[in-house]
Amino acid sequence: MSRAQLDKALSEGERTAVHGSPVQAVELLAAALAAAVEAGDRAATARARWLLGVAEQGAGRCGEALRVLEAAWSEAKATPLAVDVAGALAEAYRQLGEHATARTWDQRALDLAEGEAIVWPLLGLAADAIGSGDAGEAGRRLAAAEPLAVDGDWQLEVRTGWVAAELALLEARPLDAAGAAAGALARAERAGAAPYVAKSLLFQGGALAQAGEEEAAAALTRAASLAELLGALPVAWPARAMLGALLARSGRPAEAAAELAAARGSLDVIAASLDEEARPRWLAQPAVATVLGATGTSA
Repeated sequence: MSRAQLDKALSEGERTAVHGSPVQAVELLAAALAAAVEAGDRAATARARWLLGVAEQGAGRCGEALRVLEAAWSEAKATPLAVDVAGALAEAYRQLGEHATARTWDQRALDLAEGEAIVWPLLGLAADAIGSGDAGEAGRRLAAAEPLAVDGDWQLEVRTGWVAAELALLEARPLDAAGAAAGALARAERAGAAPYVAKSLLFQGGALAQAGEEEAAAALTRAASLAELLGALPVAWPARAMLGALLARSGRPAEAAAELAAARGSLDVIAASLDEEARPRWLAQPAVATVLGATGTSA
């Protein structure tokens, strides 16, 4: 495969991860990685590993994502790609609820970033603080990032909206959170980025649920259905879990049980990708443990 063909394959895989199914992106990027390794192209190999790790994470294959991204870090830590790889590792750990480790990687990315590129690790550090329950630190990081998030980069705008929504939820401002999530949703829809649409709907539905709004169920149903269609399990399971909680509170136990069972199915797939050290830590996360308790069996 020529370098031009390899670049095209990587771009196609990246485009699929951003706009389509992470599962399909994994297939494309795994093939591109094999071709890059065979060609002995170190730069392409590092980029392929980074993109593959991001796609694996989007599909809920968190253990595999960490393995691929750690290998990418070894190859890219002295290159400009290091900021992206460090940020992806932070996101992978954050997804597993390991916010202290995520913070270490986001700080590493911030130390390496130059110019306006610091906005990405700043948003990551804000999300880490939210996960740790530190609203003050999160607010400071978000305030530092927001002036940089005005360059028309739709992914940056969407991610800023997500962090703003999460912070508002932490501070018990659900209507503000719903507004931030709606802005992120609109931007993701204009970009035609289905995985970003699904996650924005998850934030919107969660915020509306916290506010006691009837529209919450519709947003969460749409989030879950789209995420499952894409194979985006990290979005599918919390959407189904929140739907289950809403249905249980409204006196519909059979429907609630079905939603929780669907959430449990996604959780089991994610858990299966983790090693014996990481799996119990993740299963002990409060939201995960709630689903496990409600479905009545151990993982």
